[in-house]
Amino acid sequence: MAWLDVFRRKVLPASLDQSKSYPGANRPQGPPVTNPIVTTLEQAALPTAVVALKALQTLVNTLATADPAQLPVVAPAALQIFLGTVELQAPSLAVSELTAVGVAANTTINGWITKLQAAQTPPS
Repeated sequence: MAWLDVFRRKVLPASLDQSKSYPGANRPQGPPVTNPIVTTLEQAALPTAVVALKALQTLVNTLATADPAQLPVVAPAALQIFLGTVELQAPSLAVSELTAVGVAANTTINGWITKLQAAQTPPS
């Protein structure tokens, strides 16, 4: 990161350069640590998020293209359709999230079992 060093030397005053203010500040950063269960839950929720965003887009388009004189009549119906669409996603979201939790938990438990069985086997 040569450009960062140049920036620190040329732009930042020495009093603001805190890159070396603690031990290990120049330690290379590895890949971010991710939790497989959280990633699985996020993946399971993606279809529901897509449906909710499409419903929001429909609501915005309905309100944006409505005749201003009829907006008080159109807005409640459009909002009710949006809310109904989002609420109807709750059962499918619950099923997909519960399935994802079960799969992630079983995968983790199977890994533990495998490690314990490997530790239990005497070396030949």
